[in-house]
Amino acid sequence: MSEKKPYPEKHPSYGLASLARVNSSGTTLFGSTVCHHNFIAFELQAGKVERHLHREWYHPQETLARIYMTEAQFAQLITSFNSGSTPVTVAFVQGDEKHRPTPPPPMPAALKMFKAEANEHIGNISKTANKAQQLLDKMLQGDVKINKTNLVQLKEEIVMLQQALKANTEFLLTQLHEEMETVVSKAVTEFEAHMNKSLAARGLESMKDAPSLLPQKD
Repeated sequence: MSEKKPYPEKHPSYGLASLARVNSSGTTLFGSTVCHHNFIAFELQAGKVERHLHREWYHPQETLARIYMTEAQFAQLITSFNSGSTPVTVAFVQGDEKHRPTPPPPMPAALKMFKAEANEHIGNISKTANKAQQLLDKMLQGDVKINKTNLVQLKEEIVMLQQALKANTEFLLTQLHEEMETVVSKAVTEFEAHMNKSLAARGLESMKDAPSLLPQKD
C-alpha cells in the first residue's frame, strides 16, 4: 500500500549535519598555534527524506560544507551561546573547491608573537627616551635656549615616556598573562580529549576478550 507524501523528497532547505572525530598525521587549524593529530569535523550535507513503513527516513546527499575545529574550539562553540564567535577552519565549500586551500597557513607561537610585539614596544619607548635626552643635552650644552617653549617640549616627551612605561607596559603584561592562560587551557583540553580517546579505545579493545554478561545457552 502506497503512503501519501505531504512534502517533497528533496528541497533546497533540507540539510543533514554530522560531527566526527578525525585522525591526522598533523594538520594546522585556524586559531591554533600547534599542529593537531586529532580534531573535530562538522559536515553539512544536502538532505533527502523518504517516507515508508509509516516513518521518515533521512538520507545525506552531496556535501555542502565541511568545517574543522580543535577540541578546545568545539568546547568553546557549544558553550558560548550569544557571546561572540569561535575560530574554525573552513575546509570545503561546495562550488569553491579551487579557491579554498586547506590546511591554512600555520600561526606563529603565541610567545614568539608577544616577544616581537614587546620588542617593538620597547623600541618605541627607547625612541621617546632618546628624543627627550637629545633635547636635554642640547639645552645643557647651550645649543638650544632653556626657555619656556623648549621646557614644555621636554616635559611632553617625559610625559609620553611615563605613559608608555606605565599604561602600555601594564596592558602588554596583562595581555601576555591572559594569552598564556588561554594557551594552557587549550592544551589541557586537547590533552584530556586525546587521553579520553586513547582510554576509550583501550577499553573497547579489552572488552573483546571479556566474558559475556549475558546468560549462556546450553
